[in-house]
Amino acid sequence: MIMLLAGCATSPEGNRPPSHVTFTGEYLDARTSPAIVTVKRIYREPLNVPLTLRKSQIDADASVAFIVEKDGTISQAQIVKATDDEFGEAARQSVLRWRYSPPKKDGQPVRVALQEPFTLRFDH
Repeated sequence: MIMLLAGCATSPEGNRPPSHVTFTGEYLDARTSPAIVTVKRIYREPLNVPLTLRKSQIDADASVAFIVEKDGTISQAQIVKATDDEFGEAARQSVLRWRYSPPKKDGQPVRVALQEPFTLRFDH
C-alpha cells in the first residue's frame, strides 16, 4: 500500500521559505505570512509516483515552492528539497498543473509565493 501526502500552504513546512528560493517579478510571500492573501486551491493534479520508487518501495519527502499567478495558474515551481530527485521532480511537475482561485489582497489581484511539502510512505 502506498500513502502519498501533500501538505497545505499553511502547514509549518510550507511556512519556512529557505533563503535560496526566490522568484522573479513582484509577489507577496505567503510562505511566511499566509494570512496576507486570499487564495484557495481548486484543482490538485495527482502526483505520478516514479516507477523506480514504487518498485523499490523507498519512502520519500519533497518540498516545492512556486508562484500562484493572478489568474490562479502556477509558475516558477522549484524543488526546495527532496530525499529522492525523481520524487522531487514528480512533485514539481504535479504542482505545475495545480490551479488556484485568483489570489487577492484587499480585493486586488496579486501574485503569491507558496510552498507545499510532499510525503511518500510505503507499508513495509
